[in-house]
Amino acid sequence: MYPGFEISANATPELAAAARKTLEVRGDAGTGWSVAHKIALWAETARPRDYAALAPTVFEHAGQGDVEACRLIDRAAKHIEALVSRLKALGTSRISLMGGLAGKFDPFLSDRLRSSLVAPSGDALSGALRLARAEADRLGVVRPEKALHG
Repeated sequence: MYPGFEISANATPELAAAARKTLEVRGDAGTGWSVAHKIALWAETARPRDYAALAPTVFEHAGQGDVEACRLIDRAAKHIEALVSRLKALGTSRISLMGGLAGKFDPFLSDRLRSSLVAPSGDALSGALRLARAEADRLGVVRPEKALHG
Protein backbone atom coordinates (compact mmCIF):
# COMPACT_ATOMS: atom_id res chain seq x y z
CA MET A 1 0.00 0.00 0.00
CA TYR A 2 1.23 3.47 -0.82
CA PRO A 3 3.90 4.60 -0.19
CA GLY A 4 5.38 1.13 0.37
CA PHE A 5 4.65 -2.41 -0.72
CA GLU A 6 4.19 -4.17 2.63
CA ILE A 7 0.41 -4.14 2.41
CA SER A 8 -1.55 -5.25 -0.63
CA ALA A 9 -5.01 -6.67 -1.26
CA ASN A 10 -3.47 -9.84 -2.73
CA ALA A 11 -0.49 -10.51 -0.45
CA THR A 12 -1.90 -9.29 2.88
CA PRO A 13 -5.70 -9.13 2.57
CA GLU A 14 -6.27 -8.76 6.34
CA LEU A 15 -3.96 -5.75 6.56
CA ALA A 16 -5.49 -4.24 3.41
CA ALA A 17 -8.96 -4.63 4.95
CA ALA A 18 -7.73 -2.93 8.14
CA ALA A 19 -6.22 -0.07 6.12
CA ARG A 20 -9.49 0.28 4.23
CA LYS A 21 -11.45 0.43 7.50
CA THR A 22 -9.08 3.12 8.76
CA LEU A 23 -9.78 5.19 5.65
CA GLU A 24 -13.52 4.78 6.14
CA VAL A 25 -13.32 5.84 9.80
CA ARG A 26 -11.18 8.88 8.97
CA GLY A 27 -13.81 10.05 6.53
CA ASP A 28 -13.50 12.50 3.68
CA ALA A 29 -12.56 15.58 5.67
CA GLY A 30 -9.21 17.09 4.86
CA THR A 31 -7.51 19.43 2.49
CA GLY A 32 -4.91 19.32 -0.25
CA TRP A 33 -2.48 16.43 -0.15
CA SER A 34 -4.41 14.73 2.65
CA VAL A 35 -7.37 14.21 0.32
CA ALA A 36 -5.13 13.13 -2.57
CA HIS A 37 -3.37 10.65 -0.28
CA LYS A 38 -6.70 9.18 0.87
CA ILE A 39 -7.86 8.84 -2.73
CA ALA A 40 -4.66 6.99 -3.66
CA LEU A 41 -5.03 4.66 -0.67
CA TRP A 42 -8.69 4.02 -1.49
CA ALA A 43 -7.80 3.18 -5.10
CA GLU A 44 -5.27 0.61 -3.92
CA THR A 45 -7.83 -1.25 -1.81
CA ALA A 46 -10.94 -0.69 -3.94
CA ARG A 47 -12.73 -3.69 -5.37
CA PRO A 48 -14.69 -3.73 -8.65
CA ARG A 49 -17.95 -3.21 -6.76
CA ASP A 50 -16.47 -0.09 -5.11
CA TYR A 51 -15.80 1.42 -8.53
CA ALA A 52 -19.20 0.25 -9.79
CA ALA A 53 -20.86 2.10 -6.91
CA LEU A 54 -19.48 5.34 -8.41
CA ALA A 55 -21.08 4.74 -11.83
CA PRO A 56 -24.49 6.31 -11.06
CA THR A 57 -22.72 9.46 -9.86
CA VAL A 58 -20.65 9.57 -13.05
CA PHE A 59 -23.81 9.31 -15.17
CA GLU A 60 -25.49 11.98 -13.04
CA HIS A 61 -22.60 14.38 -13.59
CA ALA A 62 -22.45 13.56 -17.29
CA GLY A 63 -26.12 14.51 -17.49
CA GLN A 64 -25.19 17.87 -15.99
CA GLY A 65 -22.54 18.38 -18.67
CA ASP A 66 -19.44 17.49 -16.65
CA VAL A 67 -16.69 17.08 -19.24
CA GLU A 68 -14.68 14.44 -17.35
CA ALA A 69 -17.77 12.36 -16.59
CA CYS A 70 -18.70 12.45 -20.27
CA ARG A 71 -15.17 11.38 -21.21
CA LEU A 72 -15.31 8.41 -18.83
CA ILE A 73 -18.62 7.26 -20.24
CA ASP A 74 -17.45 7.80 -23.83
CA ARG A 75 -14.38 5.62 -23.12
CA ALA A 76 -16.57 2.91 -21.59
CA ALA A 77 -18.93 3.11 -24.60
CA LYS A 78 -15.96 2.67 -26.96
CA HIS A 79 -14.94 -0.44 -25.02
CA ILE A 80 -18.48 -1.79 -25.36
CA GLU A 81 -18.38 -1.07 -29.10
CA ALA A 82 -15.04 -2.89 -29.43
CA LEU A 83 -16.28 -5.90 -27.45
CA VAL A 84 -19.47 -6.16 -29.50
CA SER A 85 -17.50 -5.83 -32.76
CA ARG A 86 -15.22 -8.66 -31.69
CA LEU A 87 -18.14 -10.87 -30.66
CA LYS A 88 -19.78 -10.27 -34.03
CA ALA A 89 -16.52 -11.08 -35.82
CA LEU A 90 -16.46 -14.38 -33.92
CA GLY A 91 -19.95 -15.18 -35.21
CA THR A 92 -22.17 -14.21 -32.29
CA SER A 93 -25.61 -13.55 -33.70
CA ARG A 94 -27.50 -12.11 -30.71
CA ILE A 95 -25.98 -9.54 -28.37
CA SER A 96 -27.75 -7.76 -25.53
CA LEU A 97 -26.55 -5.26 -22.98
CA MET A 98 -27.70 -6.13 -19.50
CA GLY A 99 -27.45 -4.77 -16.01
CA GLY A 100 -28.42 -1.63 -14.22
CA LEU A 101 -26.34 0.65 -16.43
CA ALA A 102 -27.21 -0.85 -19.82
CA GLY A 103 -29.96 1.66 -20.58
CA LYS A 104 -27.87 4.58 -19.37
CA PHE A 105 -25.23 3.83 -22.00
CA ASP A 106 -27.75 4.02 -24.84
CA PRO A 107 -27.20 7.71 -25.73
CA PHE A 108 -23.43 7.16 -25.78
CA LEU A 109 -23.47 4.23 -28.22
CA SER A 110 -23.35 4.57 -31.99
CA ASP A 111 -26.53 4.19 -34.01
CA ARG A 112 -24.95 1.20 -35.75
CA LEU A 113 -24.35 -0.61 -32.46
CA ARG A 114 -27.76 0.27 -30.98
CA SER A 115 -29.50 -1.09 -34.08
CA SER A 116 -27.58 -4.38 -33.84
CA LEU A 117 -28.45 -5.10 -30.20
CA VAL A 118 -31.41 -7.27 -29.24
CA ALA A 119 -33.53 -7.17 -26.12
CA PRO A 120 -32.43 -9.70 -23.50
CA SER A 121 -34.52 -12.88 -23.45
CA GLY A 122 -33.89 -13.29 -19.73
CA ASP A 123 -31.58 -12.21 -16.94
CA ALA A 124 -27.93 -13.12 -16.40
CA LEU A 125 -28.80 -16.20 -14.36
CA SER A 126 -31.08 -17.61 -17.05
CA GLY A 127 -28.30 -17.04 -19.59
CA ALA A 128 -25.79 -18.87 -17.39
CA LEU A 129 -28.20 -21.77 -17.00
CA ARG A 130 -28.75 -21.92 -20.76
CA LEU A 131 -24.98 -22.08 -21.34
CA ALA A 132 -24.58 -24.77 -18.65
CA ARG A 133 -27.35 -26.86 -20.21
CA ALA A 134 -25.79 -26.56 -23.65
CA GLU A 135 -22.41 -27.64 -22.26
CA ALA A 136 -24.00 -30.56 -20.39
CA ASP A 137 -25.68 -31.66 -23.63
CA ARG A 138 -22.40 -31.35 -25.51
CA LEU A 139 -20.67 -33.52 -22.91
CA GLY A 140 -23.51 -36.06 -22.87
CA VAL A 141 -24.37 -35.43 -19.22
CA VAL A 142 -27.90 -36.58 -18.41
CA ARG A 143 -29.67 -33.71 -16.71
CA PRO A 144 -32.19 -34.54 -13.94
CA GLU A 145 -35.16 -33.10 -15.84
CA LYS A 146 -34.31 -35.17 -18.94
CA ALA A 147 -33.95 -38.32 -16.82
CA LEU A 148 -37.39 -37.73 -15.28
CA HIS A 149 -39.23 -36.69 -18.45
CA GLY A 150 -37.35 -38.65 -21.06
